[in-house]
Amino acid sequence: MADKTKKGHCSQLHDFYLNFLYEEEEIINLAQFPKFPKLSIEMGFRKLITIEDRELVLDQLKKATYKTNPKIWFGVELLSSYGRIRPLDLRLLREGDIDLEYGVMTF
Repeated sequence: MADKTKKGHCSQLHDFYLNFLYEEEEIINLAQFPKFPKLSIEMGFRKLITIEDRELVLDQLKKATYKTNPKIWFGVELLSSYGRIRPLDLRLLREGDIDLEYGVMTF
């Protein structure tokens, strides 16, 4: 298991014991509170590319896919432009979620 996963599980168990069993339900007291190991993790950063490189990749993708299926290029364009959109959001998008009058897609 990765260190981040272990830390997440440890945090969830700590919150369960502290918030639910100790504070809300008063099932345990502080003497019964378990000791949790100290885990230190260092989060990584996403690898970013320059805007110029991004545009080159999108241009190549458009040349390769636009004639056969423009949805592929449009999906990649959306995913690369809007960081909060996830691939599953695009898969669940339906025709009714697109408002052509206002030019809006609702995810």
